[in-house]
Amino acid sequence: MHTQRNVLRANLVELAEDWKYSSLWPRQNSRQTDTQILAEWPIPKPRQWRSLVNKPQTEAELKALRQCVRKGSPFGSDTFISQ
Repeated sequence: MHTQRNVLRANLVELAEDWKYSSLWPRQNSRQTDTQILAEWPIPKPRQWRSLVNKPQTEAELKALRQCVRKGSPFGSDTFISQ
C-alpha cells in the first residue's frame, strides 16, 4: 500500500489508481486479461483497499514505515506481522 501512496505524497495524482505505472491501476481500470501479469495476493485483500490506499498517511505512519525499511522488518499491525 505504501508504495502505491508514494505518488499521492508527491502530488502526481489525486487518486492512487490514476497512476498508470502502479499495480493498482490495472486492477481498477483494465480488462481481466490485462491483470494476468499481476500475482495474486498472498493474503486476503483488505476490504476497501482503494480507500485505504487513498487515505492520507500520517507522519507517525511514515516515520514507522521508514524505520521498518531501515531495519528490514515488516510494517503493519501485530497480527499482520505475526502472519
